[in-house]
Amino acid sequence: MKLKAKIAIIVSVFLVVSIVAIGIGFGVNAPKALDHEDATEFTANWMKYLKDDVLVRNTVIPGSHDAGSTGMMWAAETQNRSIAEQLACGSRYLDLRVWKSGGEYYIFHAIIKGEKFVPIVETINKFLDEHPTEFLILDMQKFKGKSQDDVINILATKLGDKIVKNTTSSSDIEFVDSLTVGDMRGKCLVFWGDEKTVDHGDYLFLRDKNKGQRENAVLRSFYYRTYNTLASKDYIKKGLAKYWELHEERPAGLFVLQGQLTDPVFVVGPKAVESTHNSNMSEYLSTFDCSKHQLNIVMRDYLGARKCEEIFVLNLGYDNIQPALLAEFKANCPADLTARFA
Repeated sequence: MKLKAKIAIIVSVFLVVSIVAIGIGFGVNAPKALDHEDATEFTANWMKYLKDDVLVRNTVIPGSHDAGSTGMMWAAETQNRSIAEQLACGSRYLDLRVWKSGGEYYIFHAIIKGEKFVPIVETINKFLDEHPTEFLILDMQKFKGKSQDDVINILATKLGDKIVKNTTSSSDIEFVDSLTVGDMRGKCLVFWGDEKTVDHGDYLFLRDKNKGQRENAVLRSFYYRTYNTLASKDYIKKGLAKYWELHEERPAGLFVLQGQLTDPVFVVGPKAVESTHNSNMSEYLSTFDCSKHQLNIVMRDYLGARKCEEIFVLNLGYDNIQPALLAEFKANCPADLTARFA
């Protein structure tokens, strides 16, 4: 065997062994990614404590990254709870991506299919019926199988007048910027990632691209793979700082701060990566300076009640809680999260 061939084999074996070793190492720590706190009546209804006149864009909202990925293979799963469980735990923003395949509609992440879409919409409808103080933000980011027009029809049929429409003379950005919590209770806003079909539904609001190239976008959610594949502490220091900088160049509309990392090698999977990031991101939120930036939506992997509480408790820092319900809100939140808002 020639020397070059031997070297190539040795390098290949080394890479495979290294990746497997990394995977095993991450896998051992993967449980650290999970939020083991279950939903309560409080987390299922936390928005009832918000003042009606607070602007939606000034409300701090927990969000689910790839919300319908529960049960996918390890390389794609980013949540371990169903949509109903995520909502009960306090998530109010759902990142949803729909793939039409074989006449059926599925949530997808990359090339992996997950839960069926129609039952998710029915779950959303039921949740809003049963929790009229709450509101939801549906971020329809991506599509496959030319599912766009079918998704528009499914949402309109299943959710009906629960979907907020801009029937004013204001631009979409002006309209969304003016929405208050009181305007939104029992309803949902739908954001749309496909610019070619956004005008096919009169309730669709255009979302931005990952790097913020759309000037008329109403929701911005910056994502640079270069940052999101960094080690946890580097991402928090460099990536989140960059996203704040980009947002504050044009702070109109809603803003999603991406609190999750990306598996840089597509081998170890989101759960393993989150195991290295979970505690650091929680610390970032627990020390967040509300006087420096206006938080809006914070999106995370593997949401449970605790991760949601770490986010929505920050409404205290912006004086968003009804005075008459302030003591009750604090009593229901974990004491270690409310201590700094005494």
